[in-house]
Amino acid sequence: MIRELVVFHFQETECLLREFIKEVVGAAEFLQCRSLEGERVERILVNLHLDVLDQAVLLPRLGVI
Repeated sequence: MIRELVVFHFQETECLLREFIKEVVGAAEFLQCRSLEGERVERILVNLHLDVLDQAVLLPRLGVI
């Protein structure tokens, strides 16, 4: 149940992206979630506020190696 709180921690409208990421990573570390960095990044991206996601769609894609 506590792990679900980290997974479903959604970004609030006025919350800065940097602060949101710090909160999620901090909560995962505090709760000693044994997730990989990629899983934490995925959770953060999935739970971003819709306004942030809308802006991200307009950004140019970076080449992936």
